[in-house]
Amino acid sequence: MGYLRGLSRTTRVMLMWVVAVCVALLAAGLLLIRFAYPFEGYRPFIAGLAIGCAHSLAKAVLLEKSLSHIIDMQKEGAESIGRLHFIGRYLITAAVFVVVILSRGFFGFFGTIAGVLSLQIAAYITGHLLKDKKVY
Repeated sequence: MGYLRGLSRTTRVMLMWVVAVCVALLAAGLLLIRFAYPFEGYRPFIAGLAIGCAHSLAKAVLLEKSLSHIIDMQKEGAESIGRLHFIGRYLITAAVFVVVILSRGFFGFFGTIAGVLSLQIAAYITGHLLKDKKVY
């Protein structure tokens, strides 16, 4: 828990919303699988959503750590380190999808996509809350 205390308030709120969005996506996905989408079972969807949400949480923390590291640097070094961290975060995303594709029966692809996209949804919600000063 001490690792999360070093994060900014914005990142902590975003992490909270990633978890909330993942729970909402879990409920919506299970209902969709039950009534309309018979191609992916419950277990692969839940496993895919879990790995996608874990990826989103890790990516948000890595982004925070990267930005706090870059702010203290000179402009020339900050640009190259920022690009390196950016590429690293997307290589992690690619690695998650490679793992999901290679273990096709265990992780559901649509659950993984939903989990990975939960970061973007949470970032939008957090930005809206911070813009309206509902979160301090």
